[in-house]
Amino acid sequence: MRPYTSAFVALFAAVVVAAPAFAQEGDALPSARVSLAGVDLASPEGAKMALARIEYAADDVCGGRPDSRALDRAPAFAKCRAAAVAGAVKSLDRPLLSRLAAGAPSPLVVAAR
Repeated sequence: MRPYTSAFVALFAAVVVAAPAFAQEGDALPSARVSLAGVDLASPEGAKMALARIEYAADDVCGGRPDSRALDRAPAFAKCRAAAVAGAVKSLDRPLLSRLAAGAPSPLVVAAR
């Protein structure tokens, strides 16, 4: 098992599509480092924690959740966030995390006596 201490949430395609202002030539695209130090990505709890951290960072990098009155920003934000989360999850290449990000329930763990 490879140790994961951070995942790089890069939004190259997402920002180009969702926020053309960031796509100007020479501008650095927003990104964030997500610390996964001490997170066991093989456990359901660890995968949930990692996904929550990735989603939080994606919210921030995509400009923050738009106000409910800013309906014009909602589609671009959703597209950016989805691409950012998908890219970060794919880069980690962990099956449990991928299933959780796709909306699958975490596996049921039954304790034996």
